[in-house]
Amino acid sequence: MSSFWIMKISIIIPTIGRSTLKPVIESLFMSKNFAQTEVEIIVVFDGVKPSSFFVDDSRVIILETGKKVYASGARNLGLDNVSGDIDAFLGDDTLVDPYWLSYTHTWHQQYPAENEALLGRVHWTPELAADPFHQWLEHNAQFDYKRLDTGYKPDWHHFYTANISLKTKFINLERFSDQFSGWGFEDSELGYRLEKKGLKLYYEPSVKVLHNDPQNLSRMVDQTKSARLNAAVFERLHPEVKILPTGFKKVLLKELVVWA
Repeated sequence: MSSFWIMKISIIIPTIGRSTLKPVIESLFMSKNFAQTEVEIIVVFDGVKPSSFFVDDSRVIILETGKKVYASGARNLGLDNVSGDIDAFLGDDTLVDPYWLSYTHTWHQQYPAENEALLGRVHWTPELAADPFHQWLEHNAQFDYKRLDTGYKPDWHHFYTANISLKTKFINLERFSDQFSGWGFEDSELGYRLEKKGLKLYYEPSVKVLHNDPQNLSRMVDQTKSARLNAAVFERLHPEVKILPTGFKKVLLKELVVWA
């Protein structure tokens, strides 16, 4: 059984110090097999000073960017400091299922190739999942799990850093682009570059987290505007990829934002 725990997992969590961070860390500590797993939790504070709630635990590494570098820069600082064989990304608002750590570790033992990566499932917390607006968001706006749950093969579009893990040796010196700000597309852009290098992404819905991030119409509009700006950045970096809507879809999107 000792060989089962060979791989070390580095969990990278960018944060701006939100109150949702503490429950995320606590959910990791309460994970099945946490004490027996080689793991480090790298929490990167983006442009803010670290809060003081953390216990004295050598498995938790606190970093700070010193200035605002957004999620991309914070994750890059985390990647620069990992010591594990597996790099796992979570949000500072994604509570892990009690079996998330164990399942993630087991999966990478079973799929040890450097280019094999694991995409897990993101659900709303039970309170948010009961709300019709959040139900609509889950299947129409934020993620594409509806198609993945029907057997659709994941690709770079599904490189969701709310719950994904890959081998340190494969990501190597690749980093998130510093051209993005705000919300949207900075993770899928890295996924696109990694796929060109041979990334093989698998989807496993049993590796799940709960998203504790209440949304409303105003936030959705702001995120849509931010995502549109970042989509333009993506297309500038990769002219062969077309993300921005054109023609009727462009008019429809504009009308949706104006109406909202």
